[in-house]
Amino acid sequence: MSPLAAEQTELLRALARHGVEFVVVGGVAAQVHGWRGATADLDIAVSTDDSNVERLNLALAAVGAGNGTVPAAHRAGVPWARFHTLRHTCAAMLIDAGASPLRLQRWMGHHSAAFTLDTYGHLLGDDLGPHLELCLEIG
Repeated sequence: MSPLAAEQTELLRALARHGVEFVVVGGVAAQVHGWRGATADLDIAVSTDDSNVERLNLALAAVGAGNGTVPAAHRAGVPWARFHTLRHTCAAMLIDAGASPLRLQRWMGHHSAAFTLDTYGHLLGDDLGPHLELCLEIG
C-alpha cells in the first residue's frame, strides 16, 4: 500500500478529532484491502445528518478545506440552511418545472425512482388530471 500523503493523514485526523462519522472509500480503501492497482485518492463518504455535517464543516475548516456552505448560509441570513436544503430546493424546483419522476431520480442521483417518489412525492400534485376518454382512442 502506498503511504498516505501528509494532507490525507491530516484530514483523517481532523475528521476523527471532530467526531465525524465517515468511511474511507475509493482508491485508499481498495489498497487497504490489498488491491495493488488502485489509485491513491482519499475518498470519504459521510453520514448526512445535520449534526454530522456540522462536524464535517468544522473538521474541513480546521484543515483549511471548508466547503463554505455554513458561513455562506450565515451571511445570507439563513443559518439553518445546509447542503441538503439546497438539494431539496433543487428537487422542488424541478418538480414545479414539470420534471418527470424518472428525470428527477437521475438529477438527484437516487438508486431508484421509487426512492425519489418516497422522498419527494408529497411535492407532486395529487389530482389525476383531466378525465381520459379512452373509448375514443380504442374505438
